[in-house]
Amino acid sequence: AGLWQFMPTTGKGYGLHITNFEDQRHDPELSSYAAAAYLRDMYAEFNDWLLTLAAYNTGAGTVRRAMQKHGVSTYWELRPYLSDQAQKYIPKFIGTMYMLEHANLLGVTCKESALDFQLDSLVLHSTLSFKQLSRVLEVPEDILHQLNPVYKRKIVQATSSDYKMVLVPKVPLSK
Repeated sequence: AGLWQFMPTTGKGYGLHITNFEDQRHDPELSSYAAAAYLRDMYAEFNDWLLTLAAYNTGAGTVRRAMQKHGVSTYWELRPYLSDQAQKYIPKFIGTMYMLEHANLLGVTCKESALDFQLDSLVLHSTLSFKQLSRVLEVPEDILHQLNPVYKRKIVQATSSDYKMVLVPKVPLSK
């Protein structure tokens, strides 16, 4: 789930909280730190970026077992022993990186975002729903949900000892 497509166990292993109400795999900032830590750890183990990416896609255990079983040490030797999805992942990754690196040459441009406004954050010390926040802030619920995909049920479960942050559009204080 989320930007980095973490499996629940891996996400939890890298400090992301996953409950019935909250899934930090959907938090772009927190999940990016977790992904960077995971990639760092995989690179430390495999000492090769292609094997690291293969481990990211299919799991480190799968890569380790396949390498041992087939006596191979490089991604290209390992590739035939991986699932079809894992075999296609590295070439797709390389193609995507090439496209990003040469976007201007290839005529690739960014699409304008509907969420083109400055952001602010609120720290909540008690449980509130997006519906309540929407009414008070005069911000549509769907915008709140797009800005805060972490909150699965559109409810922010916060307490005075476990506060939560919510991103909101920055609005002028006076109307």
